[in-house]
Amino acid sequence: MSPWIYSKDGRNIGPLNSKKIANKVLNHELELDDYVLCTKTQLWKRIREIKEIMDLVHKPVQGHYFQDIDIQQFEEELGMQMKHEQQPFVYFSIAELIFWQLITLGLFGSYWLVVQNRYLYQVVDADSSKSSLFKRFAMGNPFLNVIKGIENHKTLNEVLVPSNSFVGIFILWTILILTALLMVWLTISAFIVPTLFVSAISFLVVMIPVQKYINHCHDKLNIPRTKRTVGFYLWMIFLGLCGWGFLILVMRIL
Repeated sequence: MSPWIYSKDGRNIGPLNSKKIANKVLNHELELDDYVLCTKTQLWKRIREIKEIMDLVHKPVQGHYFQDIDIQQFEEELGMQMKHEQQPFVYFSIAELIFWQLITLGLFGSYWLVVQNRYLYQVVDADSSKSSLFKRFAMGNPFLNVIKGIENHKTLNEVLVPSNSFVGIFILWTILILTALLMVWLTISAFIVPTLFVSAISFLVVMIPVQKYINHCHDKLNIPRTKRTVGFYLWMIFLGLCGWGFLILVMRIL
């Protein structure tokens, strides 16, 4: 493997082999758009353009992705039971998506994003804490980050590359929803809260094609289905009570 040098804080560091550069990318010490110098050719290249480094970055992690205690805590908190093996993203049937999204008045969509976000970063951030994963989810646009991550996920893409852009669907949905909310606000502002709930439920327009893609890849990879535990149903009851309770309260006030 070629030796590389990178620059940081005004000084050059290296030479380092490709494996060490890949580890620095995985540990977020370097970004994929950072430049490194090849000592053989004396040329600077972006890390994402160097195949031997990118192959190491995307190399599957051996063994468990998390410590057993972390997995158990995650399963207990989200009310699910997973197989402790490579299982990118969570399987939900389309009927489940529709049912829980309607019952919770759209709050299930947030739960779905949090669950999928956890698995989006399980390989890259095997040692990351829950707080750091939550911060990453909250930074920027969490909806777009998760959907983009699923669309470009290496393991899933090896089975099937999406024929339609999930990011494009999300952007179109966002534009339509913002336009609808603006029109309601300008005409009958009293309907703004019910419209927000309708908007949340309409997130199914994005969730369904993304979940279909995940499910198809799971079937092709023969990944065991995610088991629902009592904790999962308690979460759904809680989200449903929050959604309907808030809607009833606001409607009475208005």
